[in-house]
Amino acid sequence: MLTPEKINTFNILLANNQAPAPEDAADFEIYKAMRLSSAMAAQEATPVQAPAPAPVPAVAPAPAPVAVKEVEPISVFSPANGSAYSMDDLMSNTMLADKYIKVKNQQTFIGDDLIGNKELYVILNFADIRAKQTIKGGNPVKYRSTVDGRTCVDTGDSWVNAVMEIKRLAPDAKPYNCVDLTFTLLKDATAYDGSVVAPAGTRLGHTTATTNWKKWVEFYRSLPTHEGEVIVRISREDVQKETNKWALVNFEYVSNAEAASLGLLSVA
Repeated sequence: MLTPEKINTFNILLANNQAPAPEDAADFEIYKAMRLSSAMAAQEATPVQAPAPAPVPAVAPAPAPVAVKEVEPISVFSPANGSAYSMDDLMSNTMLADKYIKVKNQQTFIGDDLIGNKELYVILNFADIRAKQTIKGGNPVKYRSTVDGRTCVDTGDSWVNAVMEIKRLAPDAKPYNCVDLTFTLLKDATAYDGSVVAPAGTRLGHTTATTNWKKWVEFYRSLPTHEGEVIVRISREDVQKETNKWALVNFEYVSNAEAASLGLLSVA
């Protein structure tokens, strides 16, 4: 029988991890079971707090959009014979110029330098003429060209796709005829202060504008030959219609006799 005295004795024994006397062993086991039962009941009666929710990780801000630079398509063009490139293919696709001639109303430039020459004397080799069709449009302006009507020399894509590309930017755009020209300068080109901008022997490039096509055709038809080389006088023609101002490039054939009189050719 569990009396208060036994319970006190059992508590002391449990605290000291000691065994009871043999005659109290049965009561001791009953008391331990009662203690265990009471402890479990007390545990069940205690409300269990839900664990605190795990902190929500801070959401990193969305990365700022990365500006992607538009890359110009790589130029790839097909050989004329469909199987292998020839030197004519490769040379016809390249302007081997050191600087370029540009004109504005009342201004002539070689590269970025304004020149004072009213006239430039150059040699034109007919092998350095590249006839092509070009279409332009957009802002800033994009140019696409073909030399064979099949392939765009700027992108390597088909000419039809190149035309459609520009027409999406400028619906009214149309292909136009032009020529890439490369000349050899015969006399120095100078700035207004007399300094040399381009010495004799410089390779100068020029591509005719839409407004200059008629003048180029008239010049080409007037030439006595379309083989070898000719000497050409290049000048600027200023044009104004109402408030619009622009400039054209004039091309004039120079005979050997005139070239000699100008000191451009030595006379044997």
